[in-house]
Amino acid sequence: MLGGFPDRDVGEKPAAADAPYSCTERRLPDADIEGDVVLQIGLLSGVAAAFPASVALSRFLLRPLDRVRAATRRLAEGHYDDILELPSEPGLAALVEDVNTLAAALADTQRRRARLISEVAHEMRTPITLLRGQIEGHGRRHLHPR
Repeated sequence: MLGGFPDRDVGEKPAAADAPYSCTERRLPDADIEGDVVLQIGLLSGVAAAFPASVALSRFLLRPLDRVRAATRRLAEGHYDDILELPSEPGLAALVEDVNTLAAALADTQRRRARLISEVAHEMRTPITLLRGQIEGHGRRHLHPR
């Protein structure tokens, strides 16, 4: 007998001469069930705590990507002057640099296009005005011959 317990396994039934299970021996099978319940409650609590934490963490991590997405939408709408701040994460910083470079290139292309259209319009006005004057001059000569 060790520590007040009879020399037999926990699940083993007592011999007829022995006394019935002691209080401690009866609780051991219940302790396994209680341990399972505690384990299940702990598991459910962990999952319940992990889900909101993962949602919050993913939102925190995706916030810089949302800014890049918003900037590309503004670029598509023609707002080329928006420049993004470089984040600390190297991979995302490279993407933001590329988006900023794209925005600068699109803004430069837009300025060149506007200047070209302005110059072409000016160059076209001069010959049209000259032609108009000559046509009017020819019309007046036919009406008022000299």
